[in-house]
Amino acid sequence: MNFAALIRQVSRGHPGRGMTPEEACFLFGRILDGFIPDLELGALILALRIRTESVHELLGFHRALVQRSRQMKWKGPFLPVVLPTYNGARHHVNLTPLLALMLQRLDLPVLLHGVHESYGRVTSVRILEKWGIDPAHTLEEAEKQLESRKIAYIEPELVYPGIEQLLNYRTRLGVRNSAHSLVKLMNPFDCPSLRMIAASHPDYLEKLSQVLLETRGHALLFRATQGEPYVNPMRMPQLVWIHEGKQVIQHEAETAHTRPAVALPERFGVEESTVWMKQVLNGDFPVPETLVLQVGACLVASGRVKDRMAASSLIQSNFIIQHYSDEEGKVFS
Repeated sequence: MNFAALIRQVSRGHPGRGMTPEEACFLFGRILDGFIPDLELGALILALRIRTESVHELLGFHRALVQRSRQMKWKGPFLPVVLPTYNGARHHVNLTPLLALMLQRLDLPVLLHGVHESYGRVTSVRILEKWGIDPAHTLEEAEKQLESRKIAYIEPELVYPGIEQLLNYRTRLGVRNSAHSLVKLMNPFDCPSLRMIAASHPDYLEKLSQVLLETRGHALLFRATQGEPYVNPMRMPQLVWIHEGKQVIQHEAETAHTRPAVALPERFGVEESTVWMKQVLNGDFPVPETLVLQVGACLVASGRVKDRMAASSLIQSNFIIQHYSDEEGKVFS
C-alpha cells in the first residue's frame, strides 16, 4: 500500500476525489487489522478529521466493521434498544442511564456500549455501576444479562475487534476520529435492533442518516446532548425514525427554550446523579418531558406498543410526568 499517495488523496479535500466505498472498506479493514504504522495512521486520522468523511467513505468504513463483527443472539418479541454512550456529562446530569433504566422498567431490552472514562466527564458506565450493572466481559454474558434483567453494558471491542485502538487515539491526538462516528452505527445483534443515534453537528446527522438509509438500518436519529444519545431536556430536537429504507419525523424540533425549567440536580457527579435518578424512578421528581417523548418513540419503533396512544398510557402508568399542553399532547395522539 502506497501510504504517501493515500494520504495525499485523503487530505486534498474538496474538490479532490474522496475514496470509493470499496477503497474505504479496504483501508479501514487494514486499520482494524493493525497493518497501518502509527505515523501514517495519525496522518490519515487528522486528514479525515479536517476534511470530514464522505457518505461513500462512511459506508465503506462501516462495511469493513461489519465484515469483522461478532454478534449477539436475540430472540425476544421486541427490537432491542442500543445506546452508544461515549462522551459523558460536563454541563449537567448525564441522562443516558436514566433513559436506559426507564426502558428497562417498560420491559424493553437495552444494550449500552461505550467508554469508562472520558476526559474527566461523568460517563454512563460509572452511574450504572452504582445500580449493580457492571460491564459484561463477553457477549455471552451480555446475552444472559439481557434475558434476565433486560439491561447490559459492553465495551465496543467485544463486537468490533480493533476499534479500541482507534478510539484511544483521541487521547493521543486530542481529537475524535472516524471510529467515534462509526460506533454509533453499531448493531451488536444477529437481528435488527433499534439504535439511538445522535450527533452534535447537522452535517454528521445528515451523513449518518444516509448511511442508515443505504444499509436499511433501524434507528431514532436526533441531535445529541453533550454528545450523548438522549434528547435535550430543555428543547426537543427533531426526532427521526429510520426504518425499512425510509425516514419518518416523529417529532419536529422546537425552535426555542419554551419548556419550563427542568428540576435537574445542581451537582451531577456520579453519586449525585445516582441519587437523583433513584428519586425520579421512585416518583419523587417528574421525568423531564422531552425524555418522555423519546421513550414513547422507542416504545413504538421497537414494536413494544402499536401506537403513540398506547405508549403514552404505558409511560403514565409507570412514571410521574409533567402535565402536557394540548399542543404537546399531540405527540401521543
